[in-house]
Amino acid sequence: MHMTGGMVALLSGPRQFWTGFRARFVRLHRWTGRLFLSGVALGSIGAFRIAIVDASGWAFGFALFALALAWVTTAAVAFYAILSGSIQVHKEWMVRTYVVTFAFVTFRLLNDFTPLSRLQPDGDRIVTIAWACWSFRFWSRKSSCNSAICARLLGPVERDGLARWPDIQASLHVASHPRKRLFAQTE
Repeated sequence: MHMTGGMVALLSGPRQFWTGFRARFVRLHRWTGRLFLSGVALGSIGAFRIAIVDASGWAFGFALFALALAWVTTAAVAFYAILSGSIQVHKEWMVRTYVVTFAFVTFRLLNDFTPLSRLQPDGDRIVTIAWACWSFRFWSRKSSCNSAICARLLGPVERDGLARWPDIQASLHVASHPRKRLFAQTE
C-alpha cells in the first residue's frame, strides 16, 4: 500500500510542475493532481501503518510517522489552497508536498546505496536517515519559504510560536476568498 501510493505520487508529480502542460491541458492537470493526492493518501495510510507496527523500534516509527504526517499536511494545505482559489499558495505547497514525497526515495538511496549504508548500529542509522531525508528542508526558512505570501503567513509563527495560529488561519481564510476579503475591508 505504501509503495503503491508512493509510486503513483512520484510518477504523477513531475508533469504537474511543467507550466506548458498546466496551461494547455487544465482538465488533465486537475485529474493528474487528484491522482497525485490519491497516491499521497494511500501512501500515507501505508506509512502510518508501517510506523505503528514496524519492528525497528519506536524512534524509527516516530520518524516515519512524522514524515507521513508532513506528507498529509503539506498535501492538505495545497488542496485547501486550490479550493480557496489561492493558486500561488497552492503551487508553493505542492512543491513542498513533492519534496516530502521524494523524501521516501531519498531515505532508500541514503540507507541502501551510499557509504551511510555501512554505518552501525542499524537502528541508529535508519532513525538518523529517516529524519535527515526530509526535515532539514523544513527547518531552513530561506529554502522553504520563498514568497511574500508564505513569509506573511509563517512570520508570526516563528516569532511568537503557535499562540498566533488563529490570526494566521483567519488571514489565510480571508485572503483566499474574494467576497470575504471585501467584507473584511469594510469592517
